[in-house]
Amino acid sequence: HGANSLNKEMGKRYDSRESDMAKLWEVLEDAEAPSNVLGVQLADMANCEFIGKIKSHREVEALALNFGLSEEAAIKLNEVFSRRTTRRDEDLVRIEAILEYARDPTSMALLLTGRLLRKEWENVPDLEEAEDVIKKFKLDEASKAKLVEIVVARAADSSSILGGLELYLEASRNPSSALPAVAERLLAGKDVPDSEEDHLRDRSGTRGGRESRDRRQERGRSHARSHSRATRDHRDSRRPSRKRSRSRGRRST
Repeated sequence: HGANSLNKEMGKRYDSRESDMAKLWEVLEDAEAPSNVLGVQLADMANCEFIGKIKSHREVEALALNFGLSEEAAIKLNEVFSRRTTRRDEDLVRIEAILEYARDPTSMALLLTGRLLRKEWENVPDLEEAEDVIKKFKLDEASKAKLVEIVVARAADSSSILGGLELYLEASRNPSSALPAVAERLLAGKDVPDSEEDHLRDRSGTRGGRESRDRRQERGRSHARSHSRATRDHRDSRRPSRKRSRSRGRRST
C-alpha cells in the first residue's frame, strides 16, 4: 500500500522527484517504523507541505560568485534547482540574463526565486524581446537596467509594453533619457504614451493625453504581435540549439 501511494505522489511531483526521493531516503534510513514515517511524509506531500532535500549545485555557486549574491539568495536558488530538475537549465539561463542587468542582484534573485517557488513560471520572463529593444536604441547602462526592471515587473504583459516602448522611443530624441522618464509610470501599471509630449500632457491631466490612451494601447499590442513573430523567426534562424548559461561549469577557487 505504501509503495502504491508513493508511486502515486511521485507521479505528481516529476520536477522535484530527485530531491524528494533523496529526502525520503534520508528520513526513512534510520526510522524505527519506516512505514509509519512514510505515511506521514506522504500526507505532507498531499498537503503541499513536504520539502525535498536541498542540494548544493555548482551552477548556483558560480552564479552567487559572479553576482555577489547573499547566502539567503544562494539557498533559495539551490531550493529552486532542487525542486525543478526538469527545467533547471531554462531557469538558470533566464535568471542569469536578468541578473546581468539588475542594479541589486541579490534582491532580484530573491524576487525571481520566490516566483518560481510559488510556481509562477510565467513571471520569470525571457529577455529576448527586451534585448532587441536595448540593441535597437543603443540604450545606456542605466536605461538597460530600468527596462529589465519594467519587464520583470510587468511580465504578464511585457510584449505589449515593449511594443509600445518601441514606438515611443522611435519618436524620442534621446531614447536613453526618454525611457527613465516613463519608467515610474510603467512600473505603476500604466500604459506607454505615444510620445514624450503625450507623457507630459498625461502628467498634467489634459484632455489630449486622456483621449490618446486607447489608441496607443492598441498600437502597442499590434506592434508587440508583429515584433513577437519577427523575434521568434529571427531566434529560430540564428539559434539551432538551446542557449547555455555562462555560469555553467564555473567554480570558485
